Amino acid sequence: MKKMINLSDYVLKFLIKKNIKNIFLITGGAISFMVDAFSRTKKINYTCVAHEQAAAMMADAYSRLGPNLSCTMVTSGPGATNLITGIACSWFDSIPSIHITGQVNSYEKQGALKGTKNTRQIGFQETDIVSIAKPITKFSYQLKNPNEIKYVLEKACFLAQSGRPGPVVIDIPMDFQKAIINPSKMKSFKKPKEKINKKKLANFTKKINNLISFSKRPVLLLGGGIKVSKSEKLLEIFLKKISIPIVTTWSGVDLVDHNNKFYIGNVGVYGSRPANFAVQNSDLLLCLGSRLDTRITGGVPSTFARRSKVIAVDIDKNELSKKRGLKLFLKVNSDLSNFFKIFIKDKSTKKIEKSTWLNTCQK
Repeated sequence: MKKMINLSDYVLKFLIKKNIKNIFLITGGAISFMVDAFSRTKKINYTCVAHEQAAAMMADAYSRLGPNLSCTMVTSGPGATNLITGIACSWFDSIPSIHITGQVNSYEKQGALKGTKNTRQIGFQETDIVSIAKPITKFSYQLKNPNEIKYVLEKACFLAQSGRPGPVVIDIPMDFQKAIINPSKMKSFKKPKEKINKKKLANFTKKINNLISFSKRPVLLLGGGIKVSKSEKLLEIFLKKISIPIVTTWSGVDLVDHNNKFYIGNVGVYGSRPANFAVQNSDLLLCLGSRLDTRITGGVPSTFARRSKVIAVDIDKNELSKKRGLKLFLKVNSDLSNFFKIFIKDKSTKKIEKSTWLNTCQK
């Protein structure tokens, strides 16, 4: 990379380095300098869409299918606000995506000049997209000066994909998009070290193994979090070590071959009667990657899995701390890929097949 570079060119080079292959966009005045940068590289593609909401939805779908996340670029005002529905979709389904919005020149913003602080709008289509998007993003930020771009891009990309993934928004004023910068002199974002308490996790897996062994009617519930954590292959190995009836949530319905003799069906309000009967009559329910919302538990969570010891494994501790009538016997705050790895290595795991209970569920 050259020492001095146009900020818009740098953004595209950064995205290329992150192996982002396609950007969904609609051009407009406030994003024009960023869009123009595509004319100077052939290493990244863009798709022009008919509406910004479509761009956000396409980026969401692209990120779901992988192997990497995607990005949108839109103009200020209605261009940015039109992204909101797609961003919300990614937020609630834990899908990583980057949304780059153009903004009016920094000297045209509210408060840039004396007497403009409380004015509703100064620059054409000036809109505070950062505040609008904050409740449904992991990171929403407007560039304060061109030299922040390296740090902000690195931070946004990391946050979008780490922990419980989700969308991020970066708002870039027009005059910054054409600024000449020197990336080698810019501050970098330092990734925090991941802390995994393997001993604590191993204790949890031993306890779960023990509970499964002594249970008479165990059920395994698989949710979309398994796909979000990219743990599908680990799940395959895990399922070879554990032989109990399996149910899936709506977003986890494609995690198991439906010809698998242990698969009973899709659970919840939109689920099948066999799957729901299996859960309601279980004495142990191991939930992996599901937030157990009311579409699964029903409107009265206290009646869900009524006589069962419910175990939940979730990367988001906030999902484990909510109560609303739902009683969790054991809470495991962990990334599912780490949980699977520890569980698979656990030598105390015994493949016990509950044939009578399985036959009941199948019948």
